[in-house]
Amino acid sequence: MKCQSHLYRSRYDDIYSLALTFIDGKSGKMRESSFDRSVADFFDDNGLLCMDLLESAVVKLHKSLASDKKDS
Repeated sequence: MKCQSHLYRSRYDDIYSLALTFIDGKSGKMRESSFDRSVADFFDDNGLLCMDLLESAVVKLHKSLASDKKDS
């Protein structure tokens, strides 16, 4: 089993892409899930990172990978 995460953001762009990839060690099958969001979605009015919002988005992404496994 191998898990990878990738974060992509173009210079001067507030939108970034987060991708999680899971590779099954036995079958070699790969599953990937990703989202595109504005960096501002995870910061409050004072410019502080809201970890609960970021964590929630990452957990949701992880769960979508787990549900893909059940569907396969």
